[in-house]
Amino acid sequence: MNWARVEKKPGFYEFSGPRRAYKDLLDEDKNKLTLVINWGNPLYDNGHTPQSKKALNALEAYTKEVIGRFPVIETLEVGNEFNGRNFVRGPLEKMAPLERSQAYLKMLKAASQGARAGRADIRILGGATHSLPGSWLWKIMDSGGGKWMDAVAIHPYSTPAEQFTRQMAVLRWHPSLKDMPFEVTEFGTDSVKSAGNHLVKNYCQFALAGVTKAMWFPANLRGRRTVPLFTPNGRLTSAGLAYRTVAKHMEGKVVTDISEDQFTYGCKFGNNTYVIWGAARPFKLGDAAQVFDLSGKPVSSPPESLDPETPIIVISDSDTPFTLGELPLIADSYYQFSYPEKNAHKAEGDGFDRFAKEGKKTVPLLTMPGQDRPNVPWVPWRGHPDHKGIRLTAETLLPSTSKDIVHVFTAEHPQDITLTAHFKPGKKSEDGVIVRLSRNGEPLLEERASHDNPVEIQRKPLSMKSGDTLEIVVAAGKSQRGDLTRYRITLERATTQTQ
Repeated sequence: MNWARVEKKPGFYEFSGPRRAYKDLLDEDKNKLTLVINWGNPLYDNGHTPQSKKALNALEAYTKEVIGRFPVIETLEVGNEFNGRNFVRGPLEKMAPLERSQAYLKMLKAASQGARAGRADIRILGGATHSLPGSWLWKIMDSGGGKWMDAVAIHPYSTPAEQFTRQMAVLRWHPSLKDMPFEVTEFGTDSVKSAGNHLVKNYCQFALAGVTKAMWFPANLRGRRTVPLFTPNGRLTSAGLAYRTVAKHMEGKVVTDISEDQFTYGCKFGNNTYVIWGAARPFKLGDAAQVFDLSGKPVSSPPESLDPETPIIVISDSDTPFTLGELPLIADSYYQFSYPEKNAHKAEGDGFDRFAKEGKKTVPLLTMPGQDRPNVPWVPWRGHPDHKGIRLTAETLLPSTSKDIVHVFTAEHPQDITLTAHFKPGKKSEDGVIVRLSRNGEPLLEERASHDNPVEIQRKPLSMKSGDTLEIVVAAGKSQRGDLTRYRITLERATTQTQ
C-alpha cells in the first residue's frame, strides 16, 4: 500500500478505493496479511526514502494509522531488499551497504514504534534483505536493531536449497540471531521445469533452518519471469500444485532432519510425511508406503533411485517407509561445501581441503559472512580478509593472477576412484583459467578452460593408497578479469581396472 496515495496532505489519511481499502475485504478469521512498508512520500524528503526527523516522524504516524485501521494485518515488514539499491530512493542509493544499514535502522525504529502504538500485538519483520548477507544483518544487530523486530525477513533467491541450512548457520553465529525467527517473505524461480522441485526442496530446508513462514513469489504474473502460482486464467502452475501439496501434507507439522549423510537431503513432517532427494543411490519403497508426485497424485511406479533434482514424497505410518542402497560417492565439492567456524581452515566433514596457494605459500579460505565489502557474494562465502582477489562458494571459484584455488582429496585407505570435474569460466573471461590435476605431486593433466570450451575431466579409475593425495588446481591466466568459474568436483568408488 503506497504511502503517497494514503497521505496527500500532512496528517490526513484517506483509505477509500480498492488499492487502499482492499484489506477490508479480507475475512479476519480466514486471512492474515503481511504488509510491506517501503518507499517515501513526496510530502517529506522529496519523496526519497525517509531519513530526516520530520519524514521519520511522519512515517511513524502513518504506520500507526495503518496498523490501527486494519486488524487483518498480522505482520508488518519494514523495507524491501534494503541491502541493495533497487528499493531505496535518494541519497541512500549511493551509500555502501553497511552504511545504508544504519539508515535502515532509523526507518525500522520509526515504523516499529508506530506499528506497536497502533496495535501492541503486531509482528514486526526487520532486516529486509535480498539473499543472506551476514555482514548486513550482523551490523544491524550490533547497532541494536533486534529491539525493533520480532523476526528477520529474507529473500534467499541466490541460495540453492542444498546450501540454505549451512548459510543460515553462519548467520546465526551472531548471538542476537541465534534464536531469532526468520521468515522467507519471497522465494521462487524463473524455471518452469523445476519450479515445483524448487518449492518443495526449499520448504524442507527452510523448516530445518528455523524459518517460521515462507511465501512464494509471485502469486500471479507480475510482468517478471518468476514462475507464479496461478496462470492468468486461474489454473495452478507446477509451483501452485506443489504449494498445495506442501500445505496439505507438511505445513504446521514438526520437522525432523532425515538426511543420512552430506550427500542426501530430507525431512520428515509430522508422523508420516517424508521428503528426500540427493546424490543418486538405490531407493526402495517400504511396505504400506505410497509415493506421491509434487502435485499430490499417487505414483504407480515408485522411483528406484534418489535424484539430485526431484524430491521424492513418501507418506507412510511404517517405521521403515523406505530404504536407501549403497552410495558410490566418496567426495563432492557441492554437497560437502561447508563453512569453517571462526578461523578454522577446514570445515568438519568436508571431503576436500580447500585453500589458495601463492607459490609455495598456502592461504586459508576462511568463512566470510556475506556482503562484507563491495563485489563479493551477498551470502556467506570463503576467502581471506587480507587477500581480496580470491573467492570460493559451493558453485563458483575465482583465482587471482598470483593465487590459485586448490582442492585436495586425501585417501584414508587404499581405494580405486573415479574423478569427474567440470570448470567453466564466465563469458567475460579474457583468457580463461588453467586447470591442473596431479596425484602425489605428479602431474596428470593441464588444460585451459574458457566459457565456450569448458574443461571436462573424467579420470577412471585412479588407484589411491592410504595417504595419497589428489590435487585439483585452478589458476588465472595473465588476466583475472571475468574469471569467475563455475565448477563441480566429484569422486566415486571405481569398479574397473585402475590407472
